[in-house]
Amino acid sequence: LGRIARITKLIWAWPELLNLCKGLALALRAVMTTLALVCIFIYIFAIVFRQLSRGTSLETNMFDSMPSAMKYLLLSGTVPDHMDIITEDLGPSSWILASIY
Repeated sequence: LGRIARITKLIWAWPELLNLCKGLALALRAVMTTLALVCIFIYIFAIVFRQLSRGTSLETNMFDSMPSAMKYLLLSGTVPDHMDIITEDLGPSSWILASIY
């Protein structure tokens, strides 16, 4: 409890530090909102692609379930050049390593 009091005293002593903390909080809100919108769009397009690829070879390769469809859309949209490295080399061994990469 004493450490928290010292930190708040430090923040009030430096108004610039307080402005930086407020700016980080505002930026975090905007980033989280954007991330939520991206997740919603990926979910909607995964549903659409699963429905459209039913009965084709795409269903067995890429869109066989909702999580795999969402993973494929996310990886092909964000890191298309390294998608094979993430899915074949890192993905089966550890999802944590694949997400850090």
